[in-house]
Amino acid sequence: MNNPYATRFELRACNPYTNTYLVLAAIYTAVLDGVRAAITHSTGELLAELSKQAGEDGFYLEKSRAYRSEADVFEDYTPEERNRLFGTPPATVWENMESFNNYPEKKAVITSGGALRDQIIDAFRAGALLRWKTELIARIIPENREIVRKTQEIKSQCVTDQDAYNWNKISTLRTYLAKDSIDSKSLFTLLIGALETGDYATASGLQVEMYDKMAELHSLYDAYSKNMI
Repeated sequence: MNNPYATRFELRACNPYTNTYLVLAAIYTAVLDGVRAAITHSTGELLAELSKQAGEDGFYLEKSRAYRSEADVFEDYTPEERNRLFGTPPATVWENMESFNNYPEKKAVITSGGALRDQIIDAFRAGALLRWKTELIARIIPENREIVRKTQEIKSQCVTDQDAYNWNKISTLRTYLAKDSIDSKSLFTLLIGALETGDYATASGLQVEMYDKMAELHSLYDAYSKNMI
């Protein structure tokens, strides 16, 4: 700990499905790319690069975002400020996998050593999308459907106009999420259909909407149930 040359590097982004060999290949190639940029600059220049503000030009790091903050990024910034300063994280697996297409310059870095070929990346991407699809269809959507079923109207002899208003909003939202008709399909059905037909861009947007609507349902039902006596 007292050695000024000691360096600790930790990567927490991996998940249980991570292939250690692929991750190490990507890390080492990315590190080498950074080393090539760093060796031509002084310590002061490197510190300034790491400390630059979002919107400032740099010799290596992205201009659009910051990379360092002495504040607590989760407590001291609003979500909008955090995304503006440090970048918006992908909301779904599809958005994450699309990074291979959206950032060709970054893909070029991790494939420059030859260890990560297009065939390997394509196989990794296909496996991640298959797990995402399976998880949504087999677990997440059924669990959400059960939550919708449990948001039942509460019978009471004391029902106010506020209760009726709240329940009407809840009932409309329940139908939108989980109830099909001949002329229209529920959000759950549309999401399953998009996944099964391989329309992952649409499925990604529907997944984000599903999470937003489920959060809204929870909030509405919580207020509704607390007002019932």
